[in-house]
Amino acid sequence: MDRAWDTARNAGAGELGTLRIGYSLSTGAETAPALVDRLICSSPGLEVGAVPMATPEISPAVADGRIDAGITRGEQPGRGVRRFLLRRERIGVQLAQHHPLAEHPEIEIADAASYPLRLPDRTATPVIHDQLSELFRDTQPKPRFHTPAVSFDISQRDLRDGLTLAPAGEVAVTTQPAGLTWRPLRGAPTLTIHLVLPHVQSPLHRRVRTIAKALAHELHWLPD
Repeated sequence: MDRAWDTARNAGAGELGTLRIGYSLSTGAETAPALVDRLICSSPGLEVGAVPMATPEISPAVADGRIDAGITRGEQPGRGVRRFLLRRERIGVQLAQHHPLAEHPEIEIADAASYPLRLPDRTATPVIHDQLSELFRDTQPKPRFHTPAVSFDISQRDLRDGLTLAPAGEVAVTTQPAGLTWRPLRGAPTLTIHLVLPHVQSPLHRRVRTIAKALAHELHWLPD
């Protein structure tokens, strides 16, 4: 009876069961692993599985129950879900360590726009693509945007050779290959990362939200 009661109590608290999380590739470098690790450590009875997904697919998958939660960048459209701000990060550019602009602690948007800019494929990440390109809308001369044939190209040869710059969030600092660095863009807005949950939430969903909120506070992902 004690075991049955403990099982029922743990299930009611969202500490038992299976949790399926979908995350966009750009959140997989740091944010998604940190949240998954915390969920596993805090709830030994919870089986957590995470899978990378194309950003536009995540909210619909949460809404129809194919996954239990999602982690996405930006205000992704979608019905039947609720989004909770998980993280803010400064926008800057990745560039070669030997690039002339790398000498500056911050880079002016107009100065960055004078070089070809490497943006993610809009089909995969339309919201982020549009937000990054919007930064350079009023610069003169008009910016030259370049989309690599392979998204998340590991070699990033065009960047390492100093031919292009890549607008990116501050998390790029933790994942960039040797030879690259990251500098913030002066006056640029922040990128946002959101936890996506169903509009109607179970104890499991509420536990995920509680743990995510505590983690965001602990790691200073959001302003106090």
